[in-house]
Amino acid sequence: MLQPLFLPTKAQFTSDLTNPFYTLLASSINTTIIERQQIRIMKMAINDLKPMIEYARKLHGHVGPYVVIGLRMGTAAKKALNIGDEEAALLTAEVSVPLHPPFSCLLDGVQVSTTCTVGNRRLQFKNAKNVQAIFSSQKGARTVKITLTKPFREQLEQKKKQDKLDEAFAWEIAELPENQLFDVAVKDSMSSSVKVLR
Repeated sequence: MLQPLFLPTKAQFTSDLTNPFYTLLASSINTTIIERQQIRIMKMAINDLKPMIEYARKLHGHVGPYVVIGLRMGTAAKKALNIGDEEAALLTAEVSVPLHPPFSCLLDGVQVSTTCTVGNRRLQFKNAKNVQAIFSSQKGARTVKITLTKPFREQLEQKKKQDKLDEAFAWEIAELPENQLFDVAVKDSMSSSVKVLR
């Protein structure tokens, strides 16, 4: 005769986290299929970002939060405008940022992720109080405006006050979902409509 299968309760899972089976099963109980898929996508994204972050380290001299923000802005713009790496020459960037460290470090991140540079004249920048980037594509004549979300701006301010704008925080930013970092709006130059992505 078959014995009934009794699964441990959630409380039992948390009391025996040393058992890998319990840990795996607990994670499946605590997360939905969609959440697990989102986690896999985020892990793939961080794996794609790692080489870019290491290249930015060589260019910039270190890895800080604003370098990673610039990287993420550039990759978000390419995604929103449907620009692949092979089409990066079709992209231009206009970045508004306070022109002093740590804020200006964002410019190096944009350069690494988009190949828009001061030298090729596809990166323009100006001194401003708030961070904003407008990317334009010759492919499809569209623009995307990317700004920091209010909660993320507040988090950056808090970290700055705590003197925690460090590499550890930069790697945290690399793993955050894009919609927690940025407000993204795409505009088609042929029409007056603006599509807010997040």
